[in-house]
Amino acid sequence: MQATFHALPAAAPPVDDRRAGRVLFAAIGLGVVTQALFWNARLGLDWLVWDLIMIGVTLAVLGRRPLGATAIGASAACALFGLAIVMHHSAFTTWVALPANLAALAALPVIVGEDVGFADLGTVPLRLLRTVGLVPSAIGRTVTLPVDAISVLDEGGRAVAKRSLAGLLVGVPVAGVFAVLLSADAGFAALLGRVEARVGTAASFAVYALITAVVYAFAHALFAKQRAPDASTIAPADAPYRQLDAAGPSPLVSPLTWGLIVGQVAAVFFVYVLVRRDTEFGGHDVIRGRGDLTYAGHLHAGFYQLLLATLLSVGLVVFGHRLLRARDEDTTVPGGARLAAIEGALLVLTGLTLVSCAQRLRIYEEAYGATHLRVGVALVILIALAVLSCTLAKAVFRGFRAFGGATTAAVAACALGASFFDADGYVTRTNLDRVARGKALDFTYLAQLSADACAHADHPVLKEQPYVRKHLILSWAENQRRSRDVRELRGLVRCPSVTP
Repeated sequence: MQATFHALPAAAPPVDDRRAGRVLFAAIGLGVVTQALFWNARLGLDWLVWDLIMIGVTLAVLGRRPLGATAIGASAACALFGLAIVMHHSAFTTWVALPANLAALAALPVIVGEDVGFADLGTVPLRLLRTVGLVPSAIGRTVTLPVDAISVLDEGGRAVAKRSLAGLLVGVPVAGVFAVLLSADAGFAALLGRVEARVGTAASFAVYALITAVVYAFAHALFAKQRAPDASTIAPADAPYRQLDAAGPSPLVSPLTWGLIVGQVAAVFFVYVLVRRDTEFGGHDVIRGRGDLTYAGHLHAGFYQLLLATLLSVGLVVFGHRLLRARDEDTTVPGGARLAAIEGALLVLTGLTLVSCAQRLRIYEEAYGATHLRVGVALVILIALAVLSCTLAKAVFRGFRAFGGATTAAVAACALGASFFDADGYVTRTNLDRVARGKALDFTYLAQLSADACAHADHPVLKEQPYVRKHLILSWAENQRRSRDVRELRGLVRCPSVTP
């Protein structure tokens, strides 16, 4: 019986000379385009355009024909994250969509280049980590890329290129020294000042474009033509193969042992939920009935319980499934319906703590209003519920092989949904609804929101207070920071016109 292992990917072979020239000019072109998009511009439409360019280049350079469903889905997710940044001007959208977009773009070369399937989607972080071993060779190929590009020329062309490069490298600093010496003359110094004022911006643009081009060339050297890990075989030990097949590898723990372990943990959760059944899902009376308990303390305690309980429960089930299977075995997880029921009970009880934390968040929001931070807490709860649901499926369906892919896709879906969620509109509507119920208006916080909040400028509460409505609209419109630069286009909501 043979065992397999995944070797580290070999460094990609050097590209041929003609391809080196194409890569060099493409990297320089992309560097110029990137700087043209972002030069002296804020985040907006420029990000979506750059995002689409990066997706297109990745698919063109690394894509195999036909593209797999996972590669298409990952590309679509990258584009949707970029679109969300353009659709909403809210800071919450930036906090969620921008990091998620960068993570998706970082994973896209691996997904496309190695043709990663849905079931193996959870292995992408490890595959990315494995590329660290290729960094030295990629740096070497990036440094020698200009030389490789010149090598495609004939002997006379190579001589001219090398001499021109040498003349520039030596001549520029020498000319700079003479310029400094001659700048003692007032007229010449004034001329240099005028030239610097006009050329300085262009020189800075060129320098940054060159740096960006180097980054693109390095990324190409790191990911292009990178082969997926090949399975290599290891010769079995000197022993009769029939004896090996008969004995086979054995799991580290038995289903009975693991069932007792998980059952005891589930019992602890059950007792906790049973004892706290009145306070976990109680309303304002729970907090007001205890003098030492505040709304913030009530929520924070539940939130920390959420993180700890979810991590422990998910880790316990996933780690246990690894222990229950033989080391080199990839079969159905042993344990049957009984162990699945015990693991499922643990995860369901953990889910109850999540629901109780959501209840605490609702009470806190009702007492003090909605904010970006509280919306973020709700997002964490949603992601935790999604991870728990995937783990529950893994516990119930013992032969489930796509746990990593399903979990990754679920987390990405939550982030994508949060990116398109109108956070500023929700915060505005929730807080104004509180005012309609007799609560105080937090004018200072609402005034800090973006123009997305203008979607609720005609809320009945604001119509009853024209002065407050006018100043909020003016603040929201000012926070939009309109620009004539189309690259900075962001936010589709327009504020109504009011007289300052």
